Amino acid sequence: MIKKTLLSGDPDYISPKITRALEDGADYRPHWRDLQVQEYLNSIAQSDAEAPTRLNEILSEESDPFVRDLLLFHSDRPCSNEEGIAYAVNCQRDNSKTLSASLIKTMVIANRSPELIAPEFGTTKERIEIFEKLYFDARRYLKHRGWLRGICSPAVKPNALDAAESRWFAIAFRRGWPGVEEVVLGQMPKCGERNLEHAFSILLGRVEDHCVALEASGEAPSEKDIKKIAQLARIARSVPYLWENPQEHEPSTDSPTFQRLKKLPFAQRDRVRWAVTQKMEENIEKAIAQLEGSK
Repeated sequence: MIKKTLLSGDPDYISPKITRALEDGADYRPHWRDLQVQEYLNSIAQSDAEAPTRLNEILSEESDPFVRDLLLFHSDRPCSNEEGIAYAVNCQRDNSKTLSASLIKTMVIANRSPELIAPEFGTTKERIEIFEKLYFDARRYLKHRGWLRGICSPAVKPNALDAAESRWFAIAFRRGWPGVEEVVLGQMPKCGERNLEHAFSILLGRVEDHCVALEASGEAPSEKDIKKIAQLARIARSVPYLWENPQEHEPSTDSPTFQRLKKLPFAQRDRVRWAVTQKMEENIEKAIAQLEGSK
């Protein structure tokens, strides 16, 4: 903790410990701006009668515009981007009821752009960008998977709300946007008929996540692993279509287009199948109409 002297002559014990960039320390946390503002507010509250002077001193020294605006907002002072800040603060405050903040963070981890996140919440990309700056400044570090894994899989045992958020983060970390769309947002393929493939796809993902979590927990290998893989082998034989990319023993004779189709996630393949079916039905109807007209 660095001691400085303020203009009033009083010592300033504002801690510089809050890391503002990943390159400055491994303890960087995406909500560092909110942490900094909370520390400023505590300092102001301790100033009591001199609170206005203390606020002005902090503002004169703080260089980050988002920290300044959030501090002004919480101090009931005019600030720029007031509507956007109010939106972000409400999202974070009401997260236990709406889970909006957790959902936005999950989409950021999946590298969804603010332009594409905004329509999911009926708001503007500017408000999403402000939320990110204040409460989840992680987008600039998404390529640093080692650090990001610590954010998505915290070592501390979470409560119920944190458990749901951590689960969503893990899905976004491992599966990207397709996983978020399928599991978190619950987007069902528009294929017309209901079947078990979508449910099997989700359950298979949970099995894979269980195996990853088991390995990450540090549990030593045991005979249980042999039993588990034997069980998986029996299941795989009964439902072979669960595997996304089955190994082919002979060179594929599929066309390049069909090979690209096979590489798509299940949900996207199902959409293609539905579109092809719709197109086929249209062509069949046209053919029948032409035959009936030629009689």
